[in-house]
Amino acid sequence: MSTAGGSGKVPLYRKIYEEIRRDIASGIYQPGEVLPSIRDKAGMEGVARNTVDAAYQILAEKGLGISARTGPAPGMLYVTIRYAAVRDEIIEKGVAVLAEAVGELQ
Repeated sequence: MSTAGGSGKVPLYRKIYEEIRRDIASGIYQPGEVLPSIRDKAGMEGVARNTVDAAYQILAEKGLGISARTGPAPGMLYVTIRYAAVRDEIIEKGVAVLAEAVGELQ
C-alpha cells in the first residue's frame, strides 16, 4: 500500500478510513446513507481506487458498514452504513467525553 511520505507515516488508505470513521461518528453520514462510490471517493481524494477500496474494507472489518452492492452503473460499488455500528461508535465517544468531563469536575 502507498504511504503518505517516508517510512513511519500513516498509509493513505488508513487516513481515508479515519476520516470516514470520524464523519460517521460525528453524524455527517447518517445511518443508512450511501457513501461515495470507490471511484468517486478516489477522485475526490486524488488517490487510486485500490486505496479507497482498502479504506472501505477496514470500515467493513470494523463493522461501520458495508453493504456492498452494485450501483446504478456496472462496476460501481457502494458502502452503506449500518445503524447499530454507528450508534455504538457514537455512544462510545459520548461516554468517553462524559467520563473526561466528570473527571475534570472532581
